Amino acid sequence: MRQLGLLDERGCARLQRNDLVRDIVEVAEELDMAQWLSPHLVGLSATVDKMIKRGELSRDTGSVHPSGDLHYPARPGERRVDLLCYIPKVNRVFERPATHHLTGWQAQRLVGGHLRQIDGDARPTAEEELQEEQRSKGMPVTPLPPGHTFVRSYHTHGDRRRH
Repeated sequence: MRQLGLLDERGCARLQRNDLVRDIVEVAEELDMAQWLSPHLVGLSATVDKMIKRGELSRDTGSVHPSGDLHYPARPGERRVDLLCYIPKVNRVFERPATHHLTGWQAQRLVGGHLRQIDGDARPTAEEELQEEQRSKGMPVTPLPPGHTFVRSYHTHGDRRRH
């Protein structure tokens, strides 16, 4: 959603629902993962509906200009289209600092589990960890794609912004 849709100033991504499968296949082809992905596209519509029910995605209405450009909000005189909307959620965890010289609260940021492209083979437990994460989130369970490993969720510690 974030890569393929319109991204507004709040970080909300919007994408035409009808174009979702086509766009996912295009990205998979670019990453040389189309063959791995194709069996999993069958349940995509049902997965999107579940994500809407759980509040992970919402619906919006936009419009398409005759040139094919997507607009949100919908513009008068343009063809109306159904959009899927992804609004990122920030998960923050606050804990007391472990060292005495720090003052106040130290914020941590949760980084969700994700796939990482690698050269070579993934560690033996990577596929099992991926599938465990998928089950816990109610997602369809899929095998680990070739050339990738799974990175478990973790917390960052402190402010690591680059200056």
